Amino acid sequence: MPQLPLMHQRYPPPMMLMHPPNFHSVTDKGKGRAVDPQLEAAFDAIESRSKNMEDATELEKAMDQLRLERDAIAQTQPALSDFQRIWRDINAAPSAETLEEMAKWEKEFNEAMSSQREEGDFNYDEAITAQFKGLDKEFGLPNDELKVDGDGMPILKSYDFESENKYLQEPEASVSLEAAKTLLKEGGSLSDVALLLEAAIKQKDLGEGGYEAWILLGEVRSMDEREEQGMLALREGVKIAQEQGGAGGVGLLSLAISYTNENYDRPSQLLLLNWLKIRYPQHTSGVSIPATTTQPWAVHEVVQDAFLSVARIQQADPEPDPELQVGLGVLLYINGEFSKAADCFASALSMRPEDYVLWNRYGSCLSNGNRPEDSLTAYREALRLRPKYTRALYNVGVACLNLGAYKEAAEHFLHGLALQGDEANKETRRSEQLWATLRRTLIAMDRADLADKAKDGNLDLFRKEGFEF
Repeated sequence: MPQLPLMHQRYPPPMMLMHPPNFHSVTDKGKGRAVDPQLEAAFDAIESRSKNMEDATELEKAMDQLRLERDAIAQTQPALSDFQRIWRDINAAPSAETLEEMAKWEKEFNEAMSSQREEGDFNYDEAITAQFKGLDKEFGLPNDELKVDGDGMPILKSYDFESENKYLQEPEASVSLEAAKTLLKEGGSLSDVALLLEAAIKQKDLGEGGYEAWILLGEVRSMDEREEQGMLALREGVKIAQEQGGAGGVGLLSLAISYTNENYDRPSQLLLLNWLKIRYPQHTSGVSIPATTTQPWAVHEVVQDAFLSVARIQQADPEPDPELQVGLGVLLYINGEFSKAADCFASALSMRPEDYVLWNRYGSCLSNGNRPEDSLTAYREALRLRPKYTRALYNVGVACLNLGAYKEAAEHFLHGLALQGDEANKETRRSEQLWATLRRTLIAMDRADLADKAKDGNLDLFRKEGFEF
């Protein structure tokens, strides 16, 4: 599970500012009252004549009489509420002067718009979209609207195979699922392992149940910091496994973690509950999500309570299930309880201390729990066990970024990118998440000139700029 990405606030497209009507009212204890215009005119007339009146007493008497007459008229008229007063003003016929100003403004606006486009030849919705298109990828932000199926799972595209695969040009005997598993075990390049798996799948060497190669491909892609590809491959493998009768929930936990990494929290929780019910049917037979539940926290509570219930039962077991701790850790991670999630992964590590994936997830919980220094220790243990672990390199980079060590962060991102293929191959597609985070780091270093060049094909340029990787 990678560290949650550093997100920039996304702002909506600018909107035209409309000035509201200026409602002037006379208020008395919270209510407006109608005023006779003739009386107001009389007041104005008296005030204009006051300069010529020498007798101040006479003026004052006249003003008092007018006030009494105005108040008497006001008392005979029903008081207007604020709403009624505003509604009256809205519906009041505009003056000729106002109508003339409005017509003039409308004419000028239409002329300005016509000067920029011919009617019907320009779609402003598309223009605005085009202005913002790509900004999400430029800064590593999500943009697509989530659509789900009847089971609450995200509707996603199909897995996209690499267009250039060197292993498809080799004899079939050397390309197999077993060859990919061997290369993975020996610590080989994760990108090469993925290409081998893609070639094996295309040659119908799918392994157990027709799902094994797909699930392994998904897990390898995720380890190589290619989360979207990993998620799509895992989903395909899980789908095949479910068609085979569930296969004991194989791949469900990995897919749930991938969904979590992509911020698909509810689908992740539903998958985790499905996994728990398959693995521990005797303890979860009565657990279900109410059909009427719409609150996301309600779903989380049901699933987490189910996991905690099974975990309590397991306390007396001499051989507790590390996968159960992983699942519970993911739920706590989703809920932002990073310290508790770290405890769960530490518990799983006590049973599987050589699991580099667990070390990376443990480090992610520590880092998100505002313990970047401690997270580096966990990440380095993951890299000791698997030096070419791209996701761990990425997470070390993010931890360095949080500590203000920008150059070291950039070098770790570049190292991860360098592991993702041959620089001489112009068809190599590297992780956009890595490139996006590198761009943010370079901007923090006041190297916007290099941020513009942070894309495939330019790795050697960064070596010439003094970055070591």
